[in-house]
Amino acid sequence: MAHEISYRRWTTKKAELCAKGYAWLPVLSDGAVTLDVLIDTVAEKARISANPYDPYRVEQLLGDVSRLLDRIFSYRKEGYDLDIAATTWALDYQLFKDQLDGQIALEQLAYIGDQKKIERDAQEKARDAFGSSGDPLGPGFKEAAEGSRQSSEVALMGEEDRRDKVQAKWNRLSQHQDDLQARHAMPGGSLNFGDRLNRLQKLLSEDVFECHQKAIAANLGLKAVYDIDEPLPAPGVLSFLDDLLSWTRKVLRRLEIDQLGDVDFEHIIPLTDPAWDGSRLISTGEYSAAMQTAGSGILTVDLTNYFDALFGKLWVRGVALSLGVDNPGDTYRRVFRATGEVFPPPTKDLFDPRNDAARSPVILSAIALDDPGMAVRMYRGANINNLNPRGVWTIIINKSFSAGDQKPHPREPNSITDIRLHLLLTGRPDKSVPKWHALKF
Repeated sequence: MAHEISYRRWTTKKAELCAKGYAWLPVLSDGAVTLDVLIDTVAEKARISANPYDPYRVEQLLGDVSRLLDRIFSYRKEGYDLDIAATTWALDYQLFKDQLDGQIALEQLAYIGDQKKIERDAQEKARDAFGSSGDPLGPGFKEAAEGSRQSSEVALMGEEDRRDKVQAKWNRLSQHQDDLQARHAMPGGSLNFGDRLNRLQKLLSEDVFECHQKAIAANLGLKAVYDIDEPLPAPGVLSFLDDLLSWTRKVLRRLEIDQLGDVDFEHIIPLTDPAWDGSRLISTGEYSAAMQTAGSGILTVDLTNYFDALFGKLWVRGVALSLGVDNPGDTYRRVFRATGEVFPPPTKDLFDPRNDAARSPVILSAIALDDPGMAVRMYRGANINNLNPRGVWTIIINKSFSAGDQKPHPREPNSITDIRLHLLLTGRPDKSVPKWHALKF
């Protein structure tokens, strides 16, 4: 209630100033009375608008939110400083105008001139009276009166000159104030507070809109990816911006602490080679049909139940492919290269959990042999970061291969015996040694 009363008083005061000729006073858009109200209004628009951001890119989103908040607080401070400066100028102008007549009257002291005039007229009458008197002392008193009259005449002339100069001084000061006010309407001028605030409002509104949408997306991602459930402040309160800053700091601290037990590792999955228990992810017939020259080149790999529960939660950080050949030591085979695409498992659309959202593929331009002496070229992109590897992956091997003879070779299963999927993963494995056993690794 106290805030509302203050706003009404402030709005009324600014309206009074504008009515008195200070139309150059900056005005906030959307009828907002303060920048915090404007921020709240823009954040509400962001909340109800379609959100284009990917919630799974949690770390990137939180980094952007932090960066945007720094700018928003800077804009807000600058905006309030502009409002204070503009209002101070207007109040100073009005104070000058309100006091102008009084200041002139105080300096001119018109009663002194009137007093000197009365004294002059009185001495003139006394001189004339003494001059017509027959008293022997009359001539002497006449001279004395004449001297006093002349003295009053000089004082009166000086007083009138002083009053004219006082008036001229205040006229010049009044013109100076009017000239200064004209500067407030100069386009691009530093005293054009309206233009400056309009530019600032545009930048501030854009950043607030983007910041809140990214915070909404990051909040969904935090819940889905890291099980961090920290209620996101909603617009509607004057402390919204400060609450959003506190929320950002809190989730960043919690995320840092939660990730202390994370482990990064690379996992290589031969798709057709039998695992130690004799199972295959892709049957020999399926692989052969897909890899024939006329085949589709499409391999579907279901990793939904592949990873042992001992790994705990898993997140993808990088993807690569390598080739398995029948004679990896052969010089000709070692320069085999293929190209392909990897489609990660679809993920839940966190804005509409009833639907799945397809992910952008990983495009690999140089798939080489799985060489124990060399690390594969791992793709680390935002489109796969934080995804759960437990799902159905789709791999496409393109039709042409290159080899040492610099000629294109058709895709065929006899030369490439296996495709190996390399995943760079982050996990939170079980810390209890007795629970562990040998894994399909």
